[in-house]
Amino acid sequence: MSSIDAYQFVEKISMDECSESLLYCDKQTNIKYIVIKIRLHYESQNQNNWAFREVELLSKLSHNNIIKIYKSFTEGQDLYIVTDYTDSGNLSQLISVRAKANDPFTETEVMFYFVQILFALKHIHDNQIIHRDLRPKNILLTKIVTGNIQRQQVKLGGFHQAKVQEQLELEQVGNPSYQSPEQLLENGYTNKSDIWNLGCVLYELCTFCLPFSGQTLYAMFTKIKQEKHKSIDSKWFSKELSAIADSLLIKDPEIRPSAKELLELPFVQKWITILAQKQMIDKELLETQQ
Repeated sequence: MSSIDAYQFVEKISMDECSESLLYCDKQTNIKYIVIKIRLHYESQNQNNWAFREVELLSKLSHNNIIKIYKSFTEGQDLYIVTDYTDSGNLSQLISVRAKANDPFTETEVMFYFVQILFALKHIHDNQIIHRDLRPKNILLTKIVTGNIQRQQVKLGGFHQAKVQEQLELEQVGNPSYQSPEQLLENGYTNKSDIWNLGCVLYELCTFCLPFSGQTLYAMFTKIKQEKHKSIDSKWFSKELSAIADSLLIKDPEIRPSAKELLELPFVQKWITILAQKQMIDKELLETQQ
């Protein structure tokens, strides 16, 4: 029987209006988990839908680069979701640290994160799920040990806004800075909006800034809908990487490449091989991407 009593509370990681992220340790195994505690509001079922939706969607996914749900249960007016413990923060925090130190990412580092996010994105799209809130804050990082090798691994989380493709509604979701032109134009959207989000993340990794910004939301939204972003400087990154970023930020979603098409690009395949040889990513995982 699942119960929070099976875990020892360690510390509070974060909290917001309706949920808390808490670090717990399994009393029997001593394995650490993040437990998301969500306060359910029974007077408004709509307020609960996102929580149960995240449990349902994540339970369908099984991938090394996606946060895993081990179990979920309710006690009183609280929903508990037991997930992977990620011990290295998130990509947003890392970008902030590197930007403040004026320490740009190398192309190897950029591709290390990009490839893993791409693996995760292809997996959810193959399962007909659209993330709808892909941004650095929802890209979690954790240390893993394989033999004598310790390395970092990406874990995609933040599935609060995710939906099955057939269940999509015309609504504004996600962080405004990462919204795609089709979202802002209220034309509806597909998983190509996730590809736009990925373009924003890639651009931010390379430049420490977003491809579109403005002093007001209106100014920023106007640029997203109408203006061309400034391409990544090829003095610091290869022309191939800059071209990929440009392709992800094409205004017309029909022209943007899919996650599968991106993984099949010779440039991306080259980097997958390099990263695997350096033992920075799982060789075993690559077999599942073919």
